[in-house]
Amino acid sequence: MPATPAASAGSAFVYTIGCQMNDLDSELSLATLADDGFSISHDPAQADVVFVNTCSVREKAEDKAYSFLGRMNMLKRKNPNLVIGVLGCMAQKQGELIFRRAPWPLGAKMKCAPKSASRPATRASVRLSA
Repeated sequence: MPATPAASAGSAFVYTIGCQMNDLDSELSLATLADDGFSISHDPAQADVVFVNTCSVREKAEDKAYSFLGRMNMLKRKNPNLVIGVLGCMAQKQGELIFRRAPWPLGAKMKCAPKSASRPATRASVRLSA
C-alpha cells in the first residue's frame, strides 16, 4: 500500500545503466517515487534521492556504476542529507560488497533489489521509509 504522500517529499533522480529491462525498472521506480510525493529531477545535483539502476552482466556496467557513485560522493559532501541507493541486479548480486567498495556516499545501508526474478517486485522495492 502506498504511503500517504507528503506535500513535497523531495525530488528523485535515477541513473540507468544496462538493458531495456533496466529502463523499464527505472520508469517503474520513478513512478513509485512520484506516487509517494517525489518530484522527478533530471539533474542529480538538484535531487534529494539518487538511485543508480545497473546490470551486473557485464563488468563495464558495474565499473560505470562505481564511477557514478564516486561522482555522487562529491554531491554527498555538499548535501549530507542526500540519499543514494543502488537498484538492479548489481545490488542483488553484490549486496554488501557495494557498501565496502563505496561506503562514502551510501552512508546508511540501503540497497534495493527485486525480491524475486519477477520484475513487478521492483515497483514495491523502492519505497522509502522515514
